Amino acid sequence: MNRLLTAVISLILLASSTTAGENRLLHAFLVASSDDAELFPFRRKAIAELINGGDKTVDMLLGFLTTEDERERAAIKEVFRGIGKDAEGTLLHLLADKDRGKVAFVVELLGEIKTEQSAIPLILLLNDPDPDIRASAAASLGKIGDPVALDALLQALSDSAYLVRENAAYSLGMLQRNEAVPHLIAALSDQCFTVRYAASWALARLDSRAALDSLDTHLDIEDELTKAYIVVTIGAMRDTSELPLIFSLLENPSSRTRGFACDALSHFQGNWRVANRLKQALHDPSPFVRMKAKQALLKMSNEIY
Repeated sequence: MNRLLTAVISLILLASSTTAGENRLLHAFLVASSDDAELFPFRRKAIAELINGGDKTVDMLLGFLTTEDERERAAIKEVFRGIGKDAEGTLLHLLADKDRGKVAFVVELLGEIKTEQSAIPLILLLNDPDPDIRASAAASLGKIGDPVALDALLQALSDSAYLVRENAAYSLGMLQRNEAVPHLIAALSDQCFTVRYAASWALARLDSRAALDSLDTHLDIEDELTKAYIVVTIGAMRDTSELPLIFSLLENPSSRTRGFACDALSHFQGNWRVANRLKQALHDPSPFVRMKAKQALLKMSNEIY
């Protein structure tokens, strides 16, 4: 069908008071999840229509919870986020569904709704045999932000599935509890780089003196990759009292450590001392360090020059 004609028909269906409620909601969903550029101007109205549909919308969308289409999934998340707590009961009931793929998506939707009543059921799902469900539960618990999930998320950092460990690290950062510091520092040595990155992000989000002090004491670690992530994390916390330490790492015998010290310094935009030290690093004998120094200066350029 011609795209313009599709857009016109969809707009008429949304505006028509004679169209049956179910059909209106279905067509609203088709508009909201369409990748047709000519339908984009009508998307906000379609989303609003679906949110206003409340329970009827929830009932209609239950038939789409197994979709693999990313636009449909994004639209469903936005709608459930708008409906909020009113949809929680239905979603919690679906956690017992036999279709585990559907359950994984339902867990994601509970994270979008962000009600604390969902925390305990999601904590229990961290022990589910399906790694996708465990990963979704770990991510949603961070969005909900209930500290009751702290211990369960700390345990999830040791899960056999890397995505569960990664999501648990991100969620611990969202909880912003200092009890997680030693566990997140340990995760900087994880065999999976996405877990290491998530742990670094989480530690930087904590932005606490306790985290910095713990990181400082781990800089004598022999593993160069772990040390690199510790250096970058210290920089990401943007505490200027750490600058002398980072400057000293620019003289480290390891080119990897010197390079990641440049990465750490890139977070201190507008600091002329940092800019000068990075300019000096442009003459480092290591190509890796020179590249990192150049990247750091480019990152800072909008603030410095």
